[in-house]
Amino acid sequence: MPSTLSNTAPTEVQTTSQYTLWRGDCLDVAGRYEDGRFQLLLTSPPYPGLHGFPLTGSAYHAFIHERLAAWVPKVCARTGVIVLVYKYGRTADGWFDLDQLDLVGETARRHGLYPIDVYPWDKLNAPPAGR
Repeated sequence: MPSTLSNTAPTEVQTTSQYTLWRGDCLDVAGRYEDGRFQLLLTSPPYPGLHGFPLTGSAYHAFIHERLAAWVPKVCARTGVIVLVYKYGRTADGWFDLDQLDLVGETARRHGLYPIDVYPWDKLNAPPAGR
């Protein structure tokens, strides 16, 4: 059954001897892979409030944690690396909304990860939300 995000079953877009590229929600394909299979999990989930993605705040954190819970076990525990790219919000006065930093601590506690680095960045020429 497809997740509520995509509303469609995942589609296998391309397969080679080294990778398979899927289109769809990652929850829909996580069960196809055994635990400990991957050395790298690189993820850039939809950003809250952009391009029609409605989740923000705690609902966005829950969305991230649901997906990490499915995929963290797929990464080799001793040598694997997980890279999570996500959007920091902005406060009314233009500073980063540091509430998003809570996501790093939550991720470590909930999924047994050890954060090594946090690299906040800002795309100064980004289009307004929803475009």
